[in-house]
Amino acid sequence: MAKANTFTDNFTTESSTWWGYGEYGADSPVVSSGQLLLSPVASYPILITNTQYELTASYVLVEFIQNANAGNGSISVQFGVRIDSDNFVTFEANDGSMIFRECVASSNSDTSMTYNATDHRWLRIREDGGIVYWDTSSDAINWTTRRSKTTTLDFSSVQLYMMSGFWGVEPSPGVAIFDNLNLPVPPPVYSSGWHVGHLPMGAIDGGTIISRNYFDTADWLWSPIPDSPVLDPDSAAIVVSLAETAGGEHRSANLYEFGVTLAGQSGITSDTPRYDVSFANEPAWGSDPFGSDSMPIPDGTVMPPGSDGHISVADPTTSKVYSLWQATNSGGWSASWGGVASLHGDGRETSGSSTATNISRYAAVIRGHEIAAGEIPHALFFSSDMTHPTDYRYPASKTDGDNGAGVSNPIPEGARVQLDPSIDVAAIPGITQGEIAVAKALQKYGAYCGDKGGARMAFIFEYVDDGSEPGQVYVDAGLEWDYFDMVHIPWSSLRVLNSWDGS
Repeated sequence: MAKANTFTDNFTTESSTWWGYGEYGADSPVVSSGQLLLSPVASYPILITNTQYELTASYVLVEFIQNANAGNGSISVQFGVRIDSDNFVTFEANDGSMIFRECVASSNSDTSMTYNATDHRWLRIREDGGIVYWDTSSDAINWTTRRSKTTTLDFSSVQLYMMSGFWGVEPSPGVAIFDNLNLPVPPPVYSSGWHVGHLPMGAIDGGTIISRNYFDTADWLWSPIPDSPVLDPDSAAIVVSLAETAGGEHRSANLYEFGVTLAGQSGITSDTPRYDVSFANEPAWGSDPFGSDSMPIPDGTVMPPGSDGHISVADPTTSKVYSLWQATNSGGWSASWGGVASLHGDGRETSGSSTATNISRYAAVIRGHEIAAGEIPHALFFSSDMTHPTDYRYPASKTDGDNGAGVSNPIPEGARVQLDPSIDVAAIPGITQGEIAVAKALQKYGAYCGDKGGARMAFIFEYVDDGSEPGQVYVDAGLEWDYFDMVHIPWSSLRVLNSWDGS
């Protein structure tokens, strides 16, 4: 059975894959100017797929262009998936509210918030590991989870549907407009990565809602550092070496040559070309880390020119993240090695590896759109020439450290560092907007040492293929060249945590 996300419709014609066109006569849903129009009437006209699809480890999304009028408060507009009329999951816009509903055996479980035409422009229902998520977005790029819930429903066979109607009398019910079913608008090239959404009121559903759009259980990535964390006993000595400048050591921004090509949910569909990647280090390093999986890579994907050749793809059709190291494309994709992680897991690879620590290459990378927004809502990743030869800690699951710098107190891979949060970084003379964004992220979320490298600290950024070097979005933020040395950040004010959670 096909996954739910494989069914697409841009509503240019009345497709025979739906039931509902014409069945209600004048009250039937109609297609007009490339959009679906649902006029609420007392008969509750419904548009429902003739075929069943599998929502398990899949998703369905739609652009909700216009809500119907609130009228007398009885009008509702729904979008969702149903097993039958008594068991379904849906969004419902009703009397100024957006309701996130699970119905099991005709019993509704609801949470809700005030309907917002901008924030609720795109609606997405997805399932992963027995958990169903209700996500919304203003642009189909940056998603916010509004509700998540462990479900008992069997999503192996569902129908997609849209419905609108009302009880009583409504003199001017208006019309609801939908478009782009599972056809999100392609994002700008520098916005290919997802980022965490904002949910000011916190959890809605008993503390189960997390405003995360990938690596949902990776607390090490998303959770802010607590106040007064316990420090590593060698913190002060490690920081002396991390901040050292006498030998020309840099704390650089790897923007271009050693950046990472990212492709995220909104660019990957069932139609994206998939490749059986070959690995040069198989079988010496183990068996094919992708197994029987093929990796989706959009046509025209461009690799960073540096020797690491990193690419990472978040694939919603399999709920996996595929990452390659030293990738090449010569009539087919190959790489020296790669790793696979669960898209909604803890951000660590379970097969193979794309970084020295098994931290997914997709995690903790600074995105171009985050620099443009001036906010990085997660922890960062850096490599260093002073990594410890044997010691490592969570979230790292291994190390390639060799302390190439020969310092007295090397840093364990997996160690989390933090910039003193009391510093007003925006007031530092000469500091660039890009440095401010990085510094604030270091204060709130910190950064993990995840690999060995040639610089004292090299922070990993998304590779932006816009025809310029290192990418106009970075230049506009004052990061004007590749390996930009972020000298205005007070590196001597770092501290090394004893463990990732501050304990």
